[in-house]
Amino acid sequence: MTDRPAATASQTKLPFILLTLMTVATFGGPVVIGIVLRGGPSPEWPPDRPVEWITFVGICGLVFGIMVASVVILLKTQRKAERLKRERQDG
Repeated sequence: MTDRPAATASQTKLPFILLTLMTVATFGGPVVIGIVLRGGPSPEWPPDRPVEWITFVGICGLVFGIMVASVVILLKTQRKAERLKRERQDG
């Protein structure tokens, strides 16, 4: 039972790590996109270089992935809490 608190501690840190990553991605992402879009022959929309599209899609994918991971963790945490609540009521 000594390794159980460590597992719980790492599980409680994960949402905060995802929140930090989401904050960096949502504030830093548009800055990176803007910097990359300024290069090339046309600094306007739509992007004219593959690197611009890759950056745009990559950052949007990163934000989406973090959002999905956050929702999955939320659902798992809620299910675990409901299961523990039922076990306490039954036992």
